[in-house]
Amino acid sequence: MCKCRDAIIRIEKGERKIDLQELINFTKLYNISLDELTVEKHITFVNEYR
Repeated sequence: MCKCRDAIIRIEKGERKIDLQELINFTKLYNISLDELTVEKHITFVNEYR
């Protein structure tokens, strides 16, 4: 995956959009699914001391 450092930093900051082919390349690079890469995970803590 040939991306200059500036482009990746801009993507991470939300200053540049990422296209579908770039997402696919990231899934191959990190060996994860597209869902794992794009779906936000929300952690819910349960208060055990109710």
